[in-house]
Amino acid sequence: MKGILKEPNLAKEAGLGLIGALSAYAHGNLGGVALFAFDLVQKKIKGSRAREKSMRTKTSPADVVMFSGSKDSQTS
Repeated sequence: MKGILKEPNLAKEAGLGLIGALSAYAHGNLGGVALFAFDLVQKKIKGSRAREKSMRTKTSPADVVMFSGSKDSQTS
């Protein structure tokens, strides 16, 4: 592990959103199309804010704490 922040894959998320929007459009659900578009914009905004906070505080919601132990006769 190098402690590098991962970049979000916006192309993948956009592709999945587009597939969902096309599926909704094919079924005549125009509200669903708008919902997928709105959701994609919301993810972009939230992702940008989260990245800025991660860079500013040098933390992320995925911080991991690991506990380890050994028997009395073992060294760690």
